[in-house]
Amino acid sequence: MGHNISIILSSYHFFPSNSTGYCGGHDDKIYKTTDLGDSWSYTNNMCCSDFSNFYFFNDTSGIKVYWGGGVANTQDGCQTWNWDTVIGGYSPYPGLGSIQFINDSIGIIAAGQFGTYARTTNQGSSWRIGHIDSSMNVFSIFMKNQNEVYAVGANGKYSRSYDGGQTWTTPIQIIQYSLFDIAFFTDSIGYAVGGSFGAYQVPYARGIIMKTIDGGNNWFVADSSHMGTLSSIEVVTSSIGFAAGARGLILKTVNANSTGINNNLSSVNNFSVHPNITQGIIKVYYGENSNTKNKLTIFNSIGSIVNSSEILSGETIDLSNYSNGIYIYEFINDNSFTHRGKIIKTN
Repeated sequence: MGHNISIILSSYHFFPSNSTGYCGGHDDKIYKTTDLGDSWSYTNNMCCSDFSNFYFFNDTSGIKVYWGGGVANTQDGCQTWNWDTVIGGYSPYPGLGSIQFINDSIGIIAAGQFGTYARTTNQGSSWRIGHIDSSMNVFSIFMKNQNEVYAVGANGKYSRSYDGGQTWTTPIQIIQYSLFDIAFFTDSIGYAVGGSFGAYQVPYARGIIMKTIDGGNNWFVADSSHMGTLSSIEVVTSSIGFAAGARGLILKTVNANSTGINNNLSSVNNFSVHPNITQGIIKVYYGENSNTKNKLTIFNSIGSIVNSSEILSGETIDLSNYSNGIYIYEFINDNSFTHRGKIIKTN
């Protein structure tokens, strides 16, 4: 069943209880359901400003963060809101600015410009404001536990903290595209999603899913096949998750905790790349007529193309001059995506 709610739904928290949930974002409007989503009613707002995100502890108590870094709270299920504080920063679009609590006391807000963030240890009664780096526009922060914290933002910037967000590593660029959300499914496996910064002005921008299998030390492109920038990722269980973004795009995974890459297999029979751990030479096989050439593209860990060629089954590709690390290949047959996998280049 669908519902016609004429605002941009940038934030949601389904559900603080078995039946109550909230959604909203644009023009400070929040809608509430008390019957598991069968019906929705508009709740009171404070003003007319857009807010970036919100979080509810239970049916009645919640916090929301505005574009300009203002924080407000409610204790009566959105009937009234009270200004809490202003943490600064600026999130350029609803939803691009996260709020997360790992328990009822400890939470963190990503507030956009100048690497602004705020951390609380008392359910938002007070906030400690800090800056990851003045050059980083931070869109999302994820606390894996009380010590390990990860941040992503514009232009593929990535930073992490080992002391609960007190101090941060110097941001590095792990991909040229902006990253709008990050989450970990296990201690070692995490994902970051994004795409073009003008996600909502460029409807045909390509979505990017980055993945780490070593706790955030290294990242590679796990998926770049979907049209539409991805702006959020939601963990359901250690294996099940959702990603969503522009043009109504919603993706689901049921093996998020796999240490490999999801191969979107097609009709190509007996396709293989060997060896997938190599010092240089790889050989490509596929069950097509040996006189039929197909396209193989290889990407480095930040998503840049390092090799693209038309190949025959049984041909080899030389990676000897490539740097050591993880590479992603895409095999294309008859101009449609058919297979994706990983190659590890070693000495």
